[in-house]
Amino acid sequence: MAECKTLCEWCNHPFGQHVARYSCQHNCTFCEVCTTARLRFQCPNCQGVLRCVQPGNENPKA
Repeated sequence: MAECKTLCEWCNHPFGQHVARYSCQHNCTFCEVCTTARLRFQCPNCQGVLRCVQPGNENPKA
């Protein structure tokens, strides 16, 4: 099982307990602000699509 990350990989902002995270298929993880405003839903590491992952749910929404 993948480890739940606690910081955005782009801005290092900590994730709150009930905050959505955005991840690619390689588990790169970013906050909503970075994902939408800066990265435009594309992972800067692998160019994969960033999808919303709700806290407590390791599977991205389709």
